[in-house]
Order: sequence, then structure tokens, then C-alpha cells
Amino acid sequence: MLIFRFCEGNGRAKARVMETLRALVCGVVCAQLAAAPVGWAASETDKDKGSAANAGVETKKLGNDPVLKVMQMELSRANAELGKTEQAPYYLSYTIYDQDFVVLVGAYGSLLTDAAAKRRQADVTMRVGTPALDNTH
Repeated sequence: MLIFRFCEGNGRAKARVMETLRALVCGVVCAQLAAAPVGWAASETDKDKGSAANAGVETKKLGNDPVLKVMQMELSRANAELGKTEQAPYYLSYTIYDQDFVVLVGAYGSLLTDAAAKRRQADVTMRVGTPALDNTH
């Protein structure tokens, strides 16, 4: 009987410690999530300050982007080749969506799943005829 009561009390103490620890971890995670937008805003203002000084550098970076180069070459090729056809397009656009995303799933202060993925998707729009007959928008 005495041994049982001792174990019962020890289990309750352990449960209280675990509850306290869980609450502490949840509080830390909440504080990090609450402080994250402040850190992001500070980094955005730093970028805005340096953007005027780095405008030339960013233009050079875009000029060296291989995806942009391929898009420009394809646009000029398409204009040259499709302009020779009977129904030449009057509008041609290429859009590439380049996405990086992270999915985090958690419950009760623990991380259950984390996944990261990249996705690149192309969209081509071509309009044939005349702009007068265009009812796109």
C-alpha cells in the first residue's frame, strides 16, 4: 500500500513536470512566431535602403539569369518564325512561376511533418487575329 502511494505520487509529479515543460516549449514557439514578422520587416527595410544603391547590380544579375536569357531567345525566335505565317500573332507572352515552399505540420508543441519543394511552371499566351477583335478582358 505504501509503495503504491509512493509510485502514484511520483507519476503525478512526472506528469506535472511534463505539462510544465510542454507549456514552456509552446511559449517559446509562440514567441518565435510572434517575433518573426518584426525580423522580416527589419530585413525588408534594409533591402529597401540598399536597393537604390544596388539597382545597377540587380540589373546585371538579371542579365546573367539563364532562365531569363532562354525566355528572351525563345520570344525573339517565336516573333521571327510566327511573324511569317498567314495568321501572325499580335500578342505573345511567356510567364514562368518559380516557387520554393516549405510545409510544417505540428501538434502539441512538436513537429510532425516537414517538407520542402520547388516547382517551376510555364505559361504561354498567344493571341492571333487583330487587337480590335480581342475579348480577353
